[in-house]
Amino acid sequence: LQTACLHTLKWDHVSSFDIPTHTCTIRHMYHNKITSFPADIFKPLASLADLYDMHETAYSMTINMVTDVKRAPRLSLSDFNDNLLTGSIPSSLGSLDALSYLVLAQNQFTGPVPSSFGSLDGLYAAYFVATSVSGTIPPGFRSLSNLALMSFAQTTLSGEIPPSFGSLRNLQKLLLSSTQLSGPLPSSLGSLPLTELVLGSAQFSGTVPLSFSSLSALTKLKLYDNDLTGSLPTNVSAQLPL
Repeated sequence: LQTACLHTLKWDHVSSFDIPTHTCTIRHMYHNKITSFPADIFKPLASLADLYDMHETAYSMTINMVTDVKRAPRLSLSDFNDNLLTGSIPSSLGSLDALSYLVLAQNQFTGPVPSSFGSLDGLYAAYFVATSVSGTIPPGFRSLSNLALMSFAQTTLSGEIPPSFGSLRNLQKLLLSSTQLSGPLPSSLGSLPLTELVLGSAQFSGTVPLSFSSLSALTKLKLYDNDLTGSLPTNVSAQLPL
């Protein structure tokens, strides 16, 4: 039998905590005096569905705490923004089938983005901003058909934007500025419903694809500090305040 949701916890300016077993939502865990979490904090939380707003909370948090989230199979939203999480991102997060939001920004993660994330079919938003993740964008991301928001800005990702990203038919915001990504801009991006395409301060080269003229929903395009040559397609330069 599925355990019913009995609790929604909000922690703000507290110094201790006790999580009831049937908690479904944990939120607003910022500006607290909590300095560490027990490694098995999430083990009993089979009902946990939302875990977010954990800003500026646990300055001694370790990756063990994130790893235990895999014990919450109903988890759909996970926000660990702005903590001091360290180590590699656990591949076990890729087994959370219900996950739709994954926010790991402004932490001290290192190493590659797990290839297992390509199995998160329901993922809507993925934020890795201001982390030290490296390597390339996992090829499996091309199959995340529900993905609308992706940001790897301010990371050390390298390699090229996969041309297969043209299959991300719901992608609206692609934020890859301040990275080591390089190579040509895929013309396949011109087929997406992008509203924001932010690629500044990287190492992209070549010309801006003519297909970008088809980005009729685009409201923000940032291509500064790259090795791009030529000019913008006429339709793009006419519709954007660059």
